[in-house]
Amino acid sequence: MRRRRRTVVLFFAVCVVVCVAGALAWSLADRRAAAIAAGFNRGKDLGGLVFDAPADGTLFPPDMAPPVFRWHAAGKAADAWLVRFRFSDGSERRASVTGTTAWHPSASLWRRVKAKGTERPVAVTVVGARGDRLNAPLCSATLSFQVSRDPVGAPIFFRDVNLPFGEAVKDPSKIRWRLGDVSSAEPPPVILENLPVCGNCHSFSSDGKVMGMDVDYANDKGSYVTTEVAPRIDLTPTKIITWSDYKRKDGHETFGLLSQVSPDASVRADPASAGAQCNLGLFLLERGRVEEALAHLTEALRIDPKKDNAYFAIGRIMVRQGRLADAVRCYSEALRYAPNEEQYLNALAWICATAPDPALRDGKRAVELASRLCQKSHFQSPLALDILAAGYAEAGRFTDAVRAAAQAVEGAQKQGNQRLAAAAAQRLDLYRRGQPFHQ
Repeated sequence: MRRRRRTVVLFFAVCVVVCVAGALAWSLADRRAAAIAAGFNRGKDLGGLVFDAPADGTLFPPDMAPPVFRWHAAGKAADAWLVRFRFSDGSERRASVTGTTAWHPSASLWRRVKAKGTERPVAVTVVGARGDRLNAPLCSATLSFQVSRDPVGAPIFFRDVNLPFGEAVKDPSKIRWRLGDVSSAEPPPVILENLPVCGNCHSFSSDGKVMGMDVDYANDKGSYVTTEVAPRIDLTPTKIITWSDYKRKDGHETFGLLSQVSPDASVRADPASAGAQCNLGLFLLERGRVEEALAHLTEALRIDPKKDNAYFAIGRIMVRQGRLADAVRCYSEALRYAPNEEQYLNALAWICATAPDPALRDGKRAVELASRLCQKSHFQSPLALDILAAGYAEAGRFTDAVRAAAQAVEGAQKQGNQRLAAAAAQRLDLYRRGQPFHQ
């Protein structure tokens, strides 16, 4: 019993020592950071430091893993580096002091930075000092980045080429292909290697079921392989075409550089796939082939009645055709299955606020939808504020409309979007006169 008590006491003693040591280390790190910050004039960079990565103005996807910040300061004796984030709302975050010129934020810190930097600039400053003179910084530099609202949302398939490229050409079997997510901090795994011929430009169908790749098969630079994606893919001659067959009698080689897999490849492979039908419909719609697009989008909804992006795309077609009542129904269905999708909120709110037919206008609903849209952007999106202003005006809330429209004009001007700024300013004049805007 006494031995057990001694073991328990010893265990708690060790825990106390570890906690105290950790607290002291944290306190020391915090004091070092405070010392460097105290000696740094926030209004002006000292220079002498250059960021190697990321580039100034980088736009990170929201699903990006914590990136590595790298810098160098040639000719400076700095060996302690303070990293500090400054946000658009005026708040700051002193990250840490590091002894190396390559640093990445912790996962928890990066989450906070991304939340504050979504579609808003974040300034990161690195200040260098000597460890024995922390309050006398030697160099500093600042770069700015933002975080997009749009995630990558899919793994990336890319070619890992040994450099210089001339060496890779000599032995293409050493080129490896990797598949990885930007959200992972781990090196992406190799999924294709030992390819005896050079593989170049590649693409996938929109649903990821079909892959195409340029390959120098049989010493033919025009060769192209298409294959269905599977756990094991064999690139056999039956899957290879060659662009050289085009007017071969002319005696000129033909290349298919930057070729892409057609969206209808997925439909041919799986016509019962709602995703394949929808993707083909979207592809055709963007190319102005409206009737063909409508047929595939309708088929997608027959297969999957909850396909929100198919409803939205059909709504866009209805707007083009002037059938706004049908567009309202389609946009409403899209929001039913994806209630927080910004482009759906945008489209429906605009019709409810500005439709030429009084029967379709609904100021209260427009304000509700546009408010949700503004909340998602922390009231920083000029387009969302413009739509909210139109909703307020339709609801008779002209004081609110003037305020929101003025914010929209100011925000659009800051972004350099002169077209939106001019249009919002014209609507602002209407609201000041107590008139709503109708299309």
